[in-house]
Amino acid sequence: MASGLLILLIIACLVGSLKPQIEIYNPHLFMGILVLLSLNIIACSISKKPKRIAAYITHFSILVILFGAAIDSIFGFKAYVEIKEKEGISLFGFSLRLDDFEIEYYPNSEIPKDYKSRLTCLEKGRPVLTKTIEVNHPLVYKGVWFYQADFGIDVDKVKIAFNGKDFKVKIGESFYVPERGIRIKASQFLPDFIMDGKEVCSRSKKPNNPAVKLDIYEGERLMFSQWVFSKFPDYHQRKGYDFRLAGFYGQELTGLQVAKNPGLVFVWIGCGLLIAGIIASIYKQK
Repeated sequence: MASGLLILLIIACLVGSLKPQIEIYNPHLFMGILVLLSLNIIACSISKKPKRIAAYITHFSILVILFGAAIDSIFGFKAYVEIKEKEGISLFGFSLRLDDFEIEYYPNSEIPKDYKSRLTCLEKGRPVLTKTIEVNHPLVYKGVWFYQADFGIDVDKVKIAFNGKDFKVKIGESFYVPERGIRIKASQFLPDFIMDGKEVCSRSKKPNNPAVKLDIYEGERLMFSQWVFSKFPDYHQRKGYDFRLAGFYGQELTGLQVAKNPGLVFVWIGCGLLIAGIIASIYKQK
């Protein structure tokens, strides 16, 4: 029976990882499997002879690991958050502020070499801890882990070059070109443009393929719309309307993976006991 429950638990974990929309990690379902497995282990331990100490240690270690997994399933927390520079978020009774974000690229490349976030934890508005984090070097405060996971930019203004002039305009607003009698609206900006079927979207918040959608009006009549690309300036241009995305501006933001694992300590203790049980079993056989 124990083998069947372990297989069921592994399948549930695999399905939950591959299909996040399926609530495999629902506490009731996950806890049900863990409880049945724990009861089975306890029953097996009771049926063993007292002299088999190694077996008791091994079975107890598995129970401790399962207990830690149950604690995480019920009280644990995982999320992804994005914070703009000089702004913050509140969670678990304290605030987290992004003081500064830095990114370093490989020479003559747009491939990131390293990126860092200087974060400050605040209690009732007062700083209590400041640390610069990067990949594999998280910030830990009150049992909450903040991992550097991603970065991007929240663009709110673009610079459009047209008719020999540069025009700065906020996303959603317009500028006029009197000599052409047209009004141009910057209706949408995507930092990482991609075509998904007939829909357009952004793969990420990183400026990998910046593009702005322009709506060109004559009076109140929409003449046409077109996407203008920073890296491919000649793509999809209309004759007589040579628009260029000459720049974009906004706040840098950091992407953080947030995790709280209150059962992790029990998992580590259980792993230690499991190793001890295996060693005891080997020593007994000798």
